[in-house]
Amino acid sequence: MVERLSPLGFARVGVMNKRIRIMSATEVQDPDTGAMVPGPPIVHAELFACIEPAMLSRLLKEELGGGGAILNTESSHITCWYVSGVSVSNYIEYDFVDFPPPGAPMRTRRFDILEVRHVFEDYRLLELLCKERVSQEAAA
Repeated sequence: MVERLSPLGFARVGVMNKRIRIMSATEVQDPDTGAMVPGPPIVHAELFACIEPAMLSRLLKEELGGGGAILNTESSHITCWYVSGVSVSNYIEYDFVDFPPPGAPMRTRRFDILEVRHVFEDYRLLELLCKERVSQEAAA
């Protein structure tokens, strides 16, 4: 098992090698029915980040200790530079290429944000506890 390093060490800056987009969902009014429907997403921020698999974390421990069903357990920890206004209503997009890269198509992974941790409250780093969305193709 790999031990998670402190996100505040200077060595952690070199691990922020993934280009992510923090997205905000929008709603628009349907001209035919007048109802609000999902609109095109807006890019809240685009920056470098570190994406790591989650270990048995505090969220999972709370669910296990409470005796209830486990509904939202994060699958990834994403550490990035501080961006104001990030909340659980945002989501993350990350474009990647499967190995081997030559000729492989680019795919987009999407992560729902379950919790935002403002590390040390000093406006330097954010740690986002996320759950990866399952694509419709993978679910079928």
